[in-house]
Amino acid sequence: MPEEKIFISVESQIELLKKRGVNIDSSDDNKKAKMMILTEGYYNLINGYKNPFLEETNFPEKYLEGTTIDEIYAVYRFDNELRQAFFSPLLHIETTMKSKVAYVFSEKFGHDNYLKYVNFDTGLRDAERKITELISRLNAAIAQYSKDPRISHYLAHYGYLPLWVLNGVLTMGSVSKFYSLMQQFQRNAIAKDFKINEKALKSFLIILTEVRNICAHGDRLYNITTSKNIPPTAIHKVFEIKKDSKGNLERGINDLFASIIAMKYLLSHSEFKYFCSNCKKVYHRLDKRLKTIDINLIYNMCGFPIEDNYSKHDINEMWGNLCRTKK
Repeated sequence: MPEEKIFISVESQIELLKKRGVNIDSSDDNKKAKMMILTEGYYNLINGYKNPFLEETNFPEKYLEGTTIDEIYAVYRFDNELRQAFFSPLLHIETTMKSKVAYVFSEKFGHDNYLKYVNFDTGLRDAERKITELISRLNAAIAQYSKDPRISHYLAHYGYLPLWVLNGVLTMGSVSKFYSLMQQFQRNAIAKDFKINEKALKSFLIILTEVRNICAHGDRLYNITTSKNIPPTAIHKVFEIKKDSKGNLERGINDLFASIIAMKYLLSHSEFKYFCSNCKKVYHRLDKRLKTIDINLIYNMCGFPIEDNYSKHDINEMWGNLCRTKK
């Protein structure tokens, strides 16, 4: 049975950090630590971002010598900035997918046929359950937003709601699910626009939906493990990412780096280059704030294929190669 979590005061939380090795020595350090914990919350700040600073022992928990709360806070701020760098291009990908899905589906079946079971890929495994759930989700969205002016106008005047209008209130998760259940030739047509196959696009959409939700809800992003693996890509080959004893890639498949690979395929070259530039700045700002640990550790926790001895030049080359590599 897990140990019961009881309330403890901020002062007791600070004493616990000191006992575990965090340098909080002066009165100024204490004031700063108290402010950070009261503002951000002990759980969000410490429990969420302490791992890079812990010694390699499970118990008792001990921080690396020299660790300061400023450094823990720096990783916390880094994660906030990283979410901001991801969010805008993810919204662009979401909008693009909504547009493509609505166009390809409506071109074949018309404007009001997305609630018909037979218009989806009924040959898929467990198709009946999946398609029925999707249609229920679409009906729920229509009901939820029936008073929205964008929705009510069409319902009142035409008695139906075109898919391209409904898209305005659908989540990225719903659109991802919609794409996965479209008929094979439609999935292929959309994937072809991105120069990938439909299986790759499905996996990209699943993990990017998870990342998009993390960004929207302010959850921890940098060291994520996604529920879906992306397939091997040209990026994995260029970076010569190692494989385990079973032949599976060791990184870049269900981590932050994997989501960046997915975004490379779903953004234009200029959009992806701008996105990488913003991310690189976020990592660089963190690098200047770290003393106890090296920025390479953070890159590794994010799934990037870099070695512990990488220099700043090596890291710059990595970002450059990521942008230059052809899809």
